Amino acid sequence: MKKLLFFIGLIGIASIMNAQLSVSYNNATLTAGQNVPIDANKCGTTEDAEFVFTLNNAGDTTKWDIVVTAENGNTFSVASVCGNICNTGNHSVATVPAGESKVVSAHFSVPCETAVGTAETFVVSLVNKTTSNEDFAFNVTITYKGNSITDVQTIDNTVFAYPNPATDNVYVSYSIKGCGQLVVTDITGRQILEQPVNNDGIISINVERFHKGVYLYGIRTGNSLGEMKKLVVK
Repeated sequence: MKKLLFFIGLIGIASIMNAQLSVSYNNATLTAGQNVPIDANKCGTTEDAEFVFTLNNAGDTTKWDIVVTAENGNTFSVASVCGNICNTGNHSVATVPAGESKVVSAHFSVPCETAVGTAETFVVSLVNKTTSNEDFAFNVTITYKGNSITDVQTIDNTVFAYPNPATDNVYVSYSIKGCGQLVVTDITGRQILEQPVNNDGIISINVERFHKGVYLYGIRTGNSLGEMKKLVVK
């Protein structure tokens, strides 16, 4: 406990020293050392739980190394971290111009043999690439709630978009039985795009004409729509 309190104290000092950076989640500013709870409602996929946050840079253009590490346990794992690009593993780099913001995400995997109610905490550290100092850090605690959304997984398919967040082109990898349509909607459910797909493959979508924000994508077969996943356009 003393070590944890000492660690949190060091984080607080780092945030004071780097007043140019603030981090927000769901439009709320995070404090250094704050813990954010999120739920994992599925297992056994490439992005069982996703955490999306924003780096707000009020100072000079800065490049941060985003590192996500497990604080306790080893049941869950970091699938990828998306800054400028999506990297498989626990880190990526985000360059944030002066006075601008960047949306960043981290994806976590949960084995399907995990007991419902299992929780693990990860530390998200923002390391300044110029000074090598840790400018900010906070915690994310993931709790496995079980496959509470299996009722919407009415068709057998796998779909994954990268890079995510995206700025121009996003690649969608898919695997389905037979033919279907890749569907992209805005968060209100309004369809933005529909493109035929079949069997296994990868397609490229140009999102430069999309407004910045959060979209949903998934595969439809006949009248059945699979689970919709988040796509962030910045």
